[in-house]
Amino acid sequence: MRRFLALWVAAMVLLEVFVASALGHVVIEHIISVGDAIPGGAGILRGISAPSIEGNLVAFCDGEPGLSFQTGAYVVERSTGLVHLIADRSSPFPEAGALFDLFGTPFLDEGKVYFWGMVGEVMSPIAQGVFLVEAPEWASLSPVVDTIHTPSGGGSPPAAVGSMHFHDNGISVYKISNGVDYAAIQRLAESVVTIVDTTCEIPNKPGSLFGNFSIWSMAGGNVGFLGYDEAAATGLYKYVDSLGPTPVLVADSQTPIPDGEGLFVGFADMAIDEEGNVAFIGVGDNDQAGVYAQTEGVLSVFLDASDFLPNGDHLSAFWDVSIADGKIVILGAGSSGLGIYVGSWDGECNGAPTLHRIVGTGDIIGGKSLAYAFPGPKALCGDQLAFAAIFNDSSQGIYVAEGITVPLPGDVDEDCDVDHDDYVDFYFCLERLALERGAIVEACLQAFDFDADGDIDLADFAGFQRVVGLTLSNY
Repeated sequence: MRRFLALWVAAMVLLEVFVASALGHVVIEHIISVGDAIPGGAGILRGISAPSIEGNLVAFCDGEPGLSFQTGAYVVERSTGLVHLIADRSSPFPEAGALFDLFGTPFLDEGKVYFWGMVGEVMSPIAQGVFLVEAPEWASLSPVVDTIHTPSGGGSPPAAVGSMHFHDNGISVYKISNGVDYAAIQRLAESVVTIVDTTCEIPNKPGSLFGNFSIWSMAGGNVGFLGYDEAAATGLYKYVDSLGPTPVLVADSQTPIPDGEGLFVGFADMAIDEEGNVAFIGVGDNDQAGVYAQTEGVLSVFLDASDFLPNGDHLSAFWDVSIADGKIVILGAGSSGLGIYVGSWDGECNGAPTLHRIVGTGDIIGGKSLAYAFPGPKALCGDQLAFAAIFNDSSQGIYVAEGITVPLPGDVDEDCDVDHDDYVDFYFCLERLALERGAIVEACLQAFDFDADGDIDLADFAGFQRVVGLTLSNY
């Protein structure tokens, strides 16, 4: 009973308790592979980009080996396996009198696919823009913003539309340019809103204006970006509606490194979530590097080069950070190879991040040994993670991992393992649920209703048996 009081108190103060949706095991689903037929009889897939996922849909690009940009955009319906062509090099760029040449990573939002495309060469574009295609036909391209059509807010079309963009909750964000002296990041929902441009003063640098922008992220209308001053010094900033009409500082070259030495000297990647929390990769002097998070306005270290992976490997490098639903996802490297890891930004186990390995080098998927996997910038959706995989036999494919959970399923006392202490709480719930009510019932269901049917019974006991013995190193 003493142990269960801790569970009851946790429920009362609204601490997170995991609902096990996949009985503690990640399930890998194959989506499509290089070499599969392209819809419409246009040949076979020659390469793949990092995918985007939303429920039943997965979007990705096809590409030719050696090209940094892609040559076609597609969406797959997971429930049927149908692959739909969104656009490729045989598709006309609307009103440009020419066909698309290159594409950027597509993004899914509310059953629509958004993508960047261009006509011409990277260094000498003829036309470029952001477009959307809607289900169920996936046939009619509509421009969101491009270099041909008049913007919805009026004025002249921009001279350039940046190849990196995001779309979420009905809002697009993109970079435009009207020449070497002007650049801006804009947000488009019902109307165009300029988030920041080169006439804006840099936060915490009075009299200094932004010179350019790169590496931006967007979620729920919040926008995060890397900004440069006229001397090319960098900083990370975010635009959040609730914080006012101008961007605010996340970190720059005057920001002390949390739990480190000195100040940040550079930034490599960043992501923002719907609450305005930011995760990013930052570097400092003396080979300092880490993944950091600004959550609820507080800057902290999530992990750094002194940390270890769950299998005991030293964490030697990391890329491709994303943040959503209290989770941070990274692509991390150790002596045993690359892996995709997920952790909770607000939880630690024995002083270490609650980092779980999802998939990585050496795993066997479909009978093949994985060389490495990499996620996309919008690859996390609930407990699902979409990723691209390259195998040791040089084959490639796109997959979805289901059952992405933080913390460990069944670890009610949050001590980084599922053991006898957690079983005591489970047995209490199994025996007493029908006699209890209110917060105790809710806490029991949150913790141990493995099959999500509103009760605790022998089916849930079978689920608990499957997770007993899990720790950070074997999950």
